[in-house]
Amino acid sequence: MAVVDGKYTLTLKHPLYKGPMMLVVRDNTPGGADNYIDEGSLQLTDLGPTPLRALVMASGVNQNVNVTALTELAVLKAGLDQGVTSESKGQTTSVQNLTLGYYWVAQKLENAKGGPGDDEILVGTTKDRQATVIETGSGRDTVTVGKFGTAATNLEATISDFQLEMDKVKVFLRDGGHKMNYQNITSANWQQFAPRAEQSAFGSGTKLVIDLDGAGAGTDKYILYLPTVAFNYDTNTKSLFGL
Repeated sequence: MAVVDGKYTLTLKHPLYKGPMMLVVRDNTPGGADNYIDEGSLQLTDLGPTPLRALVMASGVNQNVNVTALTELAVLKAGLDQGVTSESKGQTTSVQNLTLGYYWVAQKLENAKGGPGDDEILVGTTKDRQATVIETGSGRDTVTVGKFGTAATNLEATISDFQLEMDKVKVFLRDGGHKMNYQNITSANWQQFAPRAEQSAFGSGTKLVIDLDGAGAGTDKYILYLPTVAFNYDTNTKSLFGL
């Protein structure tokens, strides 16, 4: 689809969804000056290897969203590393040799598969609880779990290909208003987010029970089933958080 003015329309699979959403624009032809017109030189310019992103709160109605260098800076300020996206769910479409992806926390996440790069997959309420299977794909991927909406049911999923020392788990924190942030999980406090008494083996793998509020007063928990990670609380559980 040829785009001259840089405007395009997306229709969400869940049109009434309200909550965090990430818009991602990436270059399908890195190195080729065929992506956008530089306002200064009026020449076609290469976007390069790093995607541009924007974080917004979907309102459930039509809304306009800009994806620019400034919105990318805001995403970095929110704590998401450069190039990290959430390709677990959504749709993509080719736009003038770019791939435009939009990714959101589904109201009830179904089976999902990440892309070949370093992805961040936002995992909230799932459709089939443990039977909801997420494949992260290759790369250094981040699985961010949380109670993104008001519902605290079906907070569990299976991560079929989690790799220790490659992939990691983060915990979502709503930092006032609509700001997105992460719980600060460190070598000193990780056991507050994964209490020893609640962890167990899952076949030859691990059942990880995460206290979403750590030492706080909250009682919501997220359960991840990790069939590829052998259960060893003292060594592997800490590593799941990238520590």
